[in-house]
Amino acid sequence: MQLKIMEIYNKKGETISYNENVSLSALIKEVPELVELQPVNVQASANYFASLYHVRAEISTEATLKCTRCLDEYSFPIQTSFNESFVERKNVHHVEGVEDDSGINIVEGEWIAFTSFVSENVLLAFPFVALCSEDCQGLCYECGINLNKSSCNCQRERIDPRLADLANFFKK
Repeated sequence: MQLKIMEIYNKKGETISYNENVSLSALIKEVPELVELQPVNVQASANYFASLYHVRAEISTEATLKCTRCLDEYSFPIQTSFNESFVERKNVHHVEGVEDDSGINIVEGEWIAFTSFVSENVLLAFPFVALCSEDCQGLCYECGINLNKSSCNCQRERIDPRLADLANFFKK
């Protein structure tokens, strides 16, 4: 997704709105639990003030993830947003603090490309551990049945043979 600098600059003080769907299908390779990602809807607004281009974006999409415990697929809605400020390279000297990692991005050329910001924020919205529910019981490690859907008669109490004598100690 790109915004033309001159279009924003020519409307100083006004906010320009954009709405676009972006495909981020490359994220499927980066997130092991990600099965499918719907097109990402980006609603952005941009304005120019004091030599800076300010962009605010609302991001929404829906992902299909695979639960890490039971391996079932489930839907995961994503709603996030970000604010970024940009300055043209020729105007860097007009803006204080650009060199000291202030979070202001330097723009080269005539376009503000912020697909990478959209991609980054979608990645950050994914859960660290993909679980279909907090109380997911997962798979039986003996027979492989999904314990959320049915139960099995497997003996699941495993005791490390090195600690077997300790278990008998507490039975006395």
